[in-house]
Amino acid sequence: MGRITMKLDRGTISDVARELDAIGELETRAPAALRAGANVLLPAAIAAAPVRSGRMKGTVGIRERGYGSGKAVEVGAINSPVAHLVEAGHGGPKPAPPHPWLTPAAESVEDQVVEAIAEALLGGL
Repeated sequence: MGRITMKLDRGTISDVARELDAIGELETRAPAALRAGANVLLPAAIAAAPVRSGRMKGTVGIRERGYGSGKAVEVGAINSPVAHLVEAGHGGPKPAPPHPWLTPAAESVEDQVVEAIAEALLGGL
């Protein structure tokens, strides 16, 4: 937790993505499409990031991982060692309840993210 990972999974892709895969365009278009979705999610994630010291809000960003059909794009607290503990809570020596911020932010813009990904996949066809 602390990051939302987006990737196009060949096992669950839509018919349109399957068609793009058949003509060899999916691998070319997927990274830009995922980045388009991430660009929609990023402002919501930054706005929702908790501000106690301000450090976590400063770590919210986008990171690309993998390559080819295994490309994934992550949005969230990229370099924060505590973001997942804030999001999900913890039972450590001083237990803390969960304070979800990234999941609600992602849910609030889910339709726009899907739309941005679809638009980027289909652009020019």
